[in-house]
Amino acid sequence: MPIRPTCNPLVGKTPNWRAVCERSACTVRREGRPGQPGVPTPIAAELHIRSPPDMTDAEYLEQCNDDYWRTLEKSGVDGLSRLQRDALCIMNLQAELNNGGLHQYLINSSGDLAGETPAVLRRIGADDAAALLDRANAYFGPDGPPVDRDSRMGQLLALPEGRQQEIHDLTDEFFDAEDRGLSLADLFDAYVLSQRPT
Repeated sequence: MPIRPTCNPLVGKTPNWRAVCERSACTVRREGRPGQPGVPTPIAAELHIRSPPDMTDAEYLEQCNDDYWRTLEKSGVDGLSRLQRDALCIMNLQAELNNGGLHQYLINSSGDLAGETPAVLRRIGADDAAALLDRANAYFGPDGPPVDRDSRMGQLLALPEGRQQEIHDLTDEFFDAEDRGLSLADLFDAYVLSQRPT
């Protein structure tokens, strides 16, 4: 990975910043405290400084997608940036909705992120979807669904059958919203592009 310290004026003049340039995009990283020998230094902050002006929106989105999968593979969920974690929340929700609905989403490991996903949905402009997920999360009480899958599954399966059916019915409301034009993928792409460095 080539180091090009001329990418940004912060580099070399501000402690702990270094430039990392990949695929024609420059990222400036602020390094955390040094790790133990053989352990990578944690990244405390990461700023995407610029992308080439001739890069199309589709190319930029593809680059973001590649960076997401590379980070997830290398560092796991804890290594994701906020934007990448937002992508994970949206992808998990959409995949489970399409495969088995909100009940399945909440019962599977994808539901580990159910508590934070309504805020992500609001960030991308999917307020109706956020309200539906808030309603599903409310079945777990004021603290929402537990992050721990076993706890969440136990609480969900302990609900009376009528309450569980209400969660299934929320899936139908979500599909109705999609029929009216809701597209989480399109909203998320627009959200990513709105944060694209110039």
